[in-house]
Amino acid sequence: AAETTQKRVDRTADGTVIGPFTAVANAADEPATSGNIPRDQIAERAYEIWVRNGRPTGTADRDWLEAARELAAEIAPAPQ
Repeated sequence: AAETTQKRVDRTADGTVIGPFTAVANAADEPATSGNIPRDQIAERAYEIWVRNGRPTGTADRDWLEAARELAAEIAPAPQ
């Protein structure tokens, strides 16, 4: 049986996600794939990806873009 680990996402008092992706989330340039997805939602998913990949260093940009793509795909209408 697979073990489940509870994710830990740090937040400020107002609910803002903080962590290794805070700088990316606060950057002026959003990736085109993020559309209307809230930055904190992308940051949280990027954190999950980073943890899932073993917490490697130097992958914040890649993880951010992957998170934005995953979330955009989840909300995209299904082809008919």
